[in-house]
Amino acid sequence: MNPFFSVVIPAYNRASFLTRTIQSVLKQTETDFELLMVDDGSTDQTKELVNAFAEKDSRIRYIHQENAERGAARNNGIRKANGEWIVFLDSDDEFQENHLSTLKKYILQDSSIQLIASRYTICENEKNMVQSMGELQPGKINFSSLLKGNPFACNIAIKKSNPSLVLFREERIYSSMEDWIFILSNTWSKDLLFISETTVIMHEHPDRSMRFHEQVIKSRLAAQEFILGNFSLRKKEIKILKGFSFYFCSIHTFLSGKRKSAFSFWLKTIGKPIPFKRKCIHGLKLLLGNKLSGQLVKLIRKEK
Repeated sequence: MNPFFSVVIPAYNRASFLTRTIQSVLKQTETDFELLMVDDGSTDQTKELVNAFAEKDSRIRYIHQENAERGAARNNGIRKANGEWIVFLDSDDEFQENHLSTLKKYILQDSSIQLIASRYTICENEKNMVQSMGELQPGKINFSSLLKGNPFACNIAIKKSNPSLVLFREERIYSSMEDWIFILSNTWSKDLLFISETTVIMHEHPDRSMRFHEQVIKSRLAAQEFILGNFSLRKKEIKILKGFSFYFCSIHTFLSGKRKSAFSFWLKTIGKPIPFKRKCIHGLKLLLGNKLSGQLVKLIRKEK
């Protein structure tokens, strides 16, 4: 009998994180699952570590592939999964013990659900911060909520038998943005159910992909062009897509230490529907730097 869930974890040289990640799956209160570890051509001890777990738990399957990036690894996992639902987890993150049981509760309540996501926390320096998820409220979410970016990362579950399922893009140019394209593509025709429970922990660390700012910027702009070329968006939606992409690129360019280039991206947000306060504060940072802009903002608030 096939399991209810297939947990797909793509991994590339993440052996130092994998014990925690795998254990978080094995500790689930919902036990009707299989775990597919898709090794994306690792050169560390990933294979030995995963196989050691697999010898003790038959629900774990090790799958090796030549290095082809996360999109290809996740697609490989989708194709080889036996579960009714596929749940994604990054190799450096972890589930809380109730993650699968919480998802299952909502799935069994509504047979029309094809995609589902929960809230998550960011853990940095052993401190957990619950993500606000921007303006998103629990309930049905459509593609328009993804135009600003991807608030879910890849902390989602999908129904494998969904006839309209669109797989991940595998081109390396979309690396770190393949999950954004994936979720937007799949919410084009089917809503995603966003639930209020917080059941995933994402760990912040120096090697996390979103810290490689130059690659992230290239991928974001490439993903923007893909979306513009493959989806029929209205003028207002195009403004939202471009505005938030340029704002995103400005932030990452600033974090990479290139204030002049960051300011060029910021200028492209003018006339785009970015919240005025957010845009002004970031503009001050670009002009004055973090320290001076922070002092100015505090002074303005004090005067009020």
